[in-house]
Amino acid sequence: MKNTNSRNLGLEVIKEVPWGTHLCQFYKTKEDLLDILVPYFKAGLENNEFCMWVTSEPLSVEEAERELKKIVKDLDDYINKGQLEILDYSEWYTTNGKFDSGRVLEGWVEKEKYALQNGFDGLRLTGNMFWLGKNDWDDFKSYEETVNDVIDKHRMIAICSYSLEKCNASEIIDVVSNHQFTIIKRKSKWNIIENSERKKIKEILNEKTIFYETLVNTSPEAITVTDLEGRITYLSNKTLKLLGYNSTEELLGHNAFEFIASEDHEKAKIALQQTFVDSGIRNFECTAVRKDGTRIILEESTVIIKDSMGNPKSFMAIAREITDRKKVEEALRESKRELNVTLNATTSGIYKWNFKTNVLFFDPRYYTMLGYEPGAFPATYETWKSLIHPDDLAGALSVAEDYLVSKPDHYENEFRMRTKAGEYRWIHAQSTVVERDECGKAVQIIGNHKDITERKKAEAELKYPKS
Repeated sequence: MKNTNSRNLGLEVIKEVPWGTHLCQFYKTKEDLLDILVPYFKAGLENNEFCMWVTSEPLSVEEAERELKKIVKDLDDYINKGQLEILDYSEWYTTNGKFDSGRVLEGWVEKEKYALQNGFDGLRLTGNMFWLGKNDWDDFKSYEETVNDVIDKHRMIAICSYSLEKCNASEIIDVVSNHQFTIIKRKSKWNIIENSERKKIKEILNEKTIFYETLVNTSPEAITVTDLEGRITYLSNKTLKLLGYNSTEELLGHNAFEFIASEDHEKAKIALQQTFVDSGIRNFECTAVRKDGTRIILEESTVIIKDSMGNPKSFMAIAREITDRKKVEEALRESKRELNVTLNATTSGIYKWNFKTNVLFFDPRYYTMLGYEPGAFPATYETWKSLIHPDDLAGALSVAEDYLVSKPDHYENEFRMRTKAGEYRWIHAQSTVVERDECGKAVQIIGNHKDITERKKAEAELKYPKS
């Protein structure tokens, strides 16, 4: 895929540069200027860039236009549609008879704004500094330092031309240090010199790039970058594995929505739109379709990546597979539904007791079994004892304590408990240990109390029938 941030310079000595590149050219003759600037502007016009040529001695505006027209046959069309301006330095750098760095810098930014508003990709410019006097040098040096920062943040490319005959050694050093690249002729051949500081920065960036690529490709999560239209421009190894593909070429350039189940397209579009609007991170779940047609469930986080000017540039999605987790969640929901059905079908009151925290839990049916509203009394061991018939308390506690000490997994007992109405009902209690500590002592039990009063009455009738 074509990288729209990389621009064709039209030069043999340096083919492509990104937006924000600031170059300088040292020349001796008018022919040297034309040798670089004519193909430079030809490439800019052909690549839909707004071009601005600010010239001075030894090259006039008329000569610049005439020489450019020799290789750009439809140059008048470009001029008529406002894509090219060729100005004398006095119309740009010294409009008031004096160089004003702030005004010139603001002018470049306004020209870039004009370019973008009129559908051009950015601004390509050049300025010949032959007019520059010795008294202006310090001010212009500061200007060039500022230009670096301005151009770096905008869709601009600039070549500043300097006459070798007018620059002394220290001035040449100043010029080279304030530009990312220097174009100079040696033995009739143009050469490119990269700023040493820029080289160091590039080396640092390369090291960081290797570091981040390693980090991304060893991440357990799948990372994918798309342009604003959804076309994949980068993907990690985990993305390949997740979707079942073998090479990045199988996915690069494809729209990411091709790998999302059709029923989830709308959900994904809404998430991306929200990310675009508020520049925040959006999380959503969707079903992805692998190369072999199988489906997996993904949890995705999307974020906007912006360019140096703060404009949205691309989307980054970080995805993790949650297919197994969703299956477990569904199984738990099903289990909970089944448990609720079971609890609703039983007449028993369920309880749970954790001996570590001494927390006791009574379910709603436990309360209603005794004639109370759910939660009417605290679920504590002391409350439970207070509701047991005095004649049955010692026996109930003895059986319970024996159960905990002798470590059986299950116990049953019968005793009477007082209802809200003050009557006593026979209760059948049973309990099971669900957790023990490292010594085998019960940590948590679960059980139920069932009202067996009617059964007790029936047994009494059979044992002692009325005459």
